[in-house]
Amino acid sequence: MNVSIDDVGVVEQKSTGRVKGAPPKEHKKRVENTVAHIQNNTGFYILTGLDMLPVVITTLAFLLKNLLLNNQALTFFVDGAQNIRNSILAVFGWRPFEVVLDWHHLSKKCAERLSLIMKGSKSRNEMLKILSKLLWRGEVDAAITFLQNLPADKIKSDANKEIERLVNYILRNKDFIPCYALRKELNLRNSSNRVEKANDLVVAARQKNKGMSWSRNGSTALANIRALRRNDEAHAWNYNGEMRFSLNYRMQDAA
Repeated sequence: MNVSIDDVGVVEQKSTGRVKGAPPKEHKKRVENTVAHIQNNTGFYILTGLDMLPVVITTLAFLLKNLLLNNQALTFFVDGAQNIRNSILAVFGWRPFEVVLDWHHLSKKCAERLSLIMKGSKSRNEMLKILSKLLWRGEVDAAITFLQNLPADKIKSDANKEIERLVNYILRNKDFIPCYALRKELNLRNSSNRVEKANDLVVAARQKNKGMSWSRNGSTALANIRALRRNDEAHAWNYNGEMRFSLNYRMQDAA
């Protein structure tokens, strides 16, 4: 059983109009919708709501209701956000599960950090190629040793802090970095792209257009309506006020 979880933020609507002459805010407040994509080899289901922990709790309820935890391995696919892992541990800590750090997120983070560490794109690409091979094989300790011994003549003079940040990021996620190469050979997933696609379909495509802003209630209500449609639940809910709350076997998956 595979579960991918992520947050997607949209601009929050102001409770009052902007005061004339007031300076613009540097950072706009955001409404964070959490989306969970649940899938096995027979179907899928999308859950959404405000805030991470309630959605993880609802995910547990869905799995229990549908007997999807019985003698099944449970794997969560996540990015590097600490709140996702904390919520999963708080709710599912009573049973075995696996957390896999999304490969794309890991490789992107390494590329961004190495751009701040290395002198020039050529050196960055050379080091990224080596680091990516180590992490793809799940050789986390070797990857850390490699970063701690980067060629001094190829790194920027003020790069030590950035090296430390990248090393700490990898250390924090060490338990969630598998041997991606082996997983690929076994036809197992390495990506949380299904929930990223679900984010687009349920939230972003409708709510992240230019000039739009949303209240918390309005944002999550619309996300839930769109999730109903993706789950093929809209007709039963609209006419009978009921939902199957079970895997969708009929519609094409959201990714």
